Amino acid sequence: MEKLNIKDLESIVSGNVNVKKTVIHEVVTALTDAIKKELEEGNEVCIKNLVSFKQVVFAPIERYSPFTGENIHLPERKKVKARVSPKLQVK
Repeated sequence: MEKLNIKDLESIVSGNVNVKKTVIHEVVTALTDAIKKELEEGNEVCIKNLVSFKQVVFAPIERYSPFTGENIHLPERKKVKARVSPKLQVK
C-alpha cells in the first residue's frame, strides 16, 4: 500500500482535469485554510460523500502523576475529529 501526500494528490488531480499544478496547489491551500478557519470558529465542516470534520472540546480534569505522586491539572483541550463518508470506506 502506497501513502499519498498532498503533492502526489495535486499531481493526480492536475493530470485528471488538465490544470497546472500551481493552480491545484492554490485551490488545495485555500480549501485547507477555509476548513481550519471554520473549525477554529467552532463550526462543523461536511464535504458530502467525502469527510466531515468536527471540533471536540474536552473539559479540564485533574489526573494523578505516578512519577511525582502529585495531582496534575490538565486544562481544556480541543481536538478535531474526522469521519469518513461510508461511500469512501473500503469493504
